[in-house]
Amino acid sequence: MKIALGYSRIVIIYKGQAIKIARIYIIRTVLRVLTLPFVSNRSRNRYYLHFGKRFPMSMIRYVFVGLFANLREYKYSKRYKDERIAPVLNKYLGGLIITQPKGDVCVEADFELKNPFINKKRAVCSETYRFTQYCVFNNEVLLVDYGSMLTIKDLLRTKRT
Repeated sequence: MKIALGYSRIVIIYKGQAIKIARIYIIRTVLRVLTLPFVSNRSRNRYYLHFGKRFPMSMIRYVFVGLFANLREYKYSKRYKDERIAPVLNKYLGGLIITQPKGDVCVEADFELKNPFINKKRAVCSETYRFTQYCVFNNEVLLVDYGSMLTIKDLLRTKRT
C-alpha cells in the first residue's frame, strides 16, 4: 500500500487500484477569504481562473475542490471514453471516493515518446504538460489526474473525432 498527498485529494494505491479520496478545506477557506484582498494580483488572478470571481460560488468550489475534481473525472470518463485517460472504475459516497486502475510510474522518457498531447496547444494552467500527471498502463501513457476544469477543457479541445 502506498499513500500520496495531493493538493485536492489523497491517493491510496492498493491491490491494483488507485483510490482517490477528496480533501475538504474548511479552515483553509476561511484563511483564503481573509487574505485574498492582500495577495498579489498574480495570485488573485490564478485563484479566479481556477475557482471563478463570484464570491459565494468560488468559496464553495474551493472548499470542495477534491470532490469536484473527483466528479469531473468520473463524468468525463463515463461520457467520453477517451483513450488518453485512465478510466474511473467506480464512484463512492457521492464522489468523495473514486477508483482507477493502477498504472506504472511514468518517467520523463516515456512521456516524451508516447505523450498523447505532444504538439498540441494546451491551456495556460492545464496539468497536461507535467509527466507526473501520467502513468503507463498496458504500454500506453495515460493521464490520471484530469479533475481540473482547465484540463477537461484541454481534453475536449484536443479530442480526436
